[in-house]
Amino acid sequence: MLPSGFGWNPQFNLKTFAQAPSDSTRYELRIISIDGFKLAEPLYFLDASDFLSHEDIHEGRKIINRLGIALHADDDSMINDYRTELESTYFKNFVSADYEIIFIDVNPVEKYSLETFMSERIVSQFSHPLIDPHTSQPFGFGISTN
Repeated sequence: MLPSGFGWNPQFNLKTFAQAPSDSTRYELRIISIDGFKLAEPLYFLDASDFLSHEDIHEGRKIINRLGIALHADDDSMINDYRTELESTYFKNFVSADYEIIFIDVNPVEKYSLETFMSERIVSQFSHPLIDPHTSQPFGFGISTN
């Protein structure tokens, strides 16, 4: 029997109050410049949806994570494949962009309240468009002799 004034809630579980969001690590993309103009502050992929040419940010984060793993494994073939996929899908609105792949440690509460990460480390820096090493020209562009 419950004292009067107390209700019974079958969804209530005291164990859920003892848990806090856990820290996590992940790869992230940070844009440094767009079309030759250096940004005052780097623009993180999740915050850049207004500038990107594709709206599926979730899929983009998967590609960024795969690119980070390929960078960690030093797999040049996979790095080029993921860069090409990322840039051709999300960077169509840019003539050029300089960006970094970073590895971050995140505490969700701090990220929400302080808008910062616990730590971040630059893994690699890239420039878009991707240059073809055989022709020294950006992929997708050709030189016309007419």
